[in-house]
Amino acid sequence: MTIGMVAPSAIGMLAPLLQGATVSMAGFGAATTAATIPLLAIVGPIMAVAAAIGVIGIAISNYESESKKAEKRLEEATEEAKNAENAFKQAKTEWQNINSDFDQYSTMVTALSELTAGTSAWKEQMALVA
Repeated sequence: MTIGMVAPSAIGMLAPLLQGATVSMAGFGAATTAATIPLLAIVGPIMAVAAAIGVIGIAISNYESESKKAEKRLEEATEEAKNAENAFKQAKTEWQNINSDFDQYSTMVTALSELTAGTSAWKEQMALVA
C-alpha cells in the first residue's frame, strides 16, 4: 500500500468518529445552553435590582448635592439682601441729612438777602452762612 491509498481509507475510518464527536459537542452545547438559561433567569433580576439601586443612589446623591448648592446660594442671596438693606438705610439717612442742611442753608441765605449789606446784622448772618 502506498500513502495515496492509506489516506482515503484513514479518512473513511475517522469520518464516523468525527461525526460522533460533532454530535456530542452539539449535545454539550445544548446542555450548556440549557444550564445557562436558568442561571440567567436568576442573575438577570438580581443585576436589574442592583442597577436600580445604583441609579437611585446616584439620584439621591445628585439631589443632595443640588440641595446643598441651592441652600448656599440662598444664604448668599440673604446676606446680599441684608447688605443692600443696610446700604439703603444709610443712603436714606445721608439724603435726609443733606436735605436738612440744604433747608438750613436756604433759610440763612433768605435771611441774609433781607438784610442790608455791610450792617452788623448782615455781618453776623454772613458768619453763620459761611
